Amino acid sequence: MTLITFLLRFSWRMVAIAGITGFVSGISSAGLLALISHAVSHLSTASAPWFLADFLGLALVALITSVISQVMLVR
Repeated sequence: MTLITFLLRFSWRMVAIAGITGFVSGISSAGLLALISHAVSHLSTASAPWFLADFLGLALVALITSVISQVMLVR
């Protein structure tokens, strides 16, 4: 508990950034799972480009926010 108090006292901005980006990363990972589930259950070639664009966008957001969150926690 004293470690958390120390972190919040001296580097609350980094803790806030790590928390926010971690939250966004989790949301985008959940979105990826939902998108994959929807794509598997509704096989349609007409909407394939949209699924691909959504998948790439969510994957990129998940990757970037996860890296930022981990770097902030390490620092």
